[in-house]
Amino acid sequence: MKTTDKGLIMKVITHVGSFPLIPMKGGSKIQEAYLIFQDFSEKYSMTGLILNGKAVCCMHMGNFDEAESLLLEALNKVNYLNYLQDCGY
Repeated sequence: MKTTDKGLIMKVITHVGSFPLIPMKGGSKIQEAYLIFQDFSEKYSMTGLILNGKAVCCMHMGNFDEAESLLLEALNKVNYLNYLQDCGY
């Protein structure tokens, strides 16, 4: 994991600690979460974490086409060979 990714993860955790509760709270909180991820995507390079977060928000808002696009983009960013090597395969 890159240093910038670690810093980004800490910012996400700091800002969105209540995200697991968002589906129970509904609409405005989901939109707020989406806007936070949108802000992160404008400030930092797009990572799988940001793309997946935005995709989850899109699914909760019923925007499945955008969610699919974001998830496919996230998949393209993953380096599977390095991931498998890190896991010991």
